Amino acid sequence: MKSVFEIVYRYIEPSIKRGVTIKLYEKGIPGVKIAEILSVSPSLITRYIKGEKGTGFNPLEDPRINELIDDIVDKILSDGLRGYEVEREIHLAIAALLAEKRFCHIHKNVEPLINPLKCNICAELFTPRYRLFPTR
Repeated sequence: MKSVFEIVYRYIEPSIKRGVTIKLYEKGIPGVKIAEILSVSPSLITRYIKGEKGTGFNPLEDPRINELIDDIVDKILSDGLRGYEVEREIHLAIAALLAEKRFCHIHKNVEPLINPLKCNICAELFTPRYRLFPTR
């Protein structure tokens, strides 16, 4: 069985980053500047914009995910978030969405034997009351 962390790494995080990239690009931010903001290569930004990377799913189709991406973009534009700060916001959004079981369908597409109705791993790992190691 593929780990939830592998699913995040291969499908979810690139799709979320592509969503952030698209929104920044639509606001007139040049690709080179977006690459600097996200601390990635300009070629990766070009691949996100062209739809060659980060197409595991379209995060902009889900209102809740779209809302979190908008929040990240707003923080980038208003607070000047860069690098690690952006990465932190993306990871916090992904953790919240995993706790809400928003990505079970992606995991099931990759691992057909997964039963989202019976699986509670993400809800337990990523919901604060269940965390084994609480944040400070």
